[in-house]
Amino acid sequence: GIRLVQVRAEIELELGNYAEALRLARKGSTYCSSTGRVKYHVLALCTGASVLHRLGRTKEAVTELRSALELAARIGEPALFLRAGASLLGIAGDETLLEDVRVTAQRVLAALPDEHLRHCFLAAESLRGLVSPAAE
Repeated sequence: GIRLVQVRAEIELELGNYAEALRLARKGSTYCSSTGRVKYHVLALCTGASVLHRLGRTKEAVTELRSALELAARIGEPALFLRAGASLLGIAGDETLLEDVRVTAQRVLAALPDEHLRHCFLAAESLRGLVSPAAE
């Protein structure tokens, strides 16, 4: 199913098999856009964008990440918004996006039920420098 396609795309990306990772991400994105699986559509777009960026196709990566952000915002899914937003900030962010990501990260941090989860959240590489424990 779609979960396996997404996991395989992410594995191929980490292995440096960019053509296969992009093929799988596109397959997932196409499937999800036709079936309404928005969560996996966002994930597929993020994975595809990572591949494109690593291939030097940054403009295309930015377009995919902006689409992922729009979808994540539309369904109100803060974790997906953070994933896409942090990735976009890394390659083509602006002050408005930075503030949106910070606000979303603070909201997630405040909602986490215990110190261990908050510590793990704050340790995420993609969020370093975006959120601080003092702002809880």
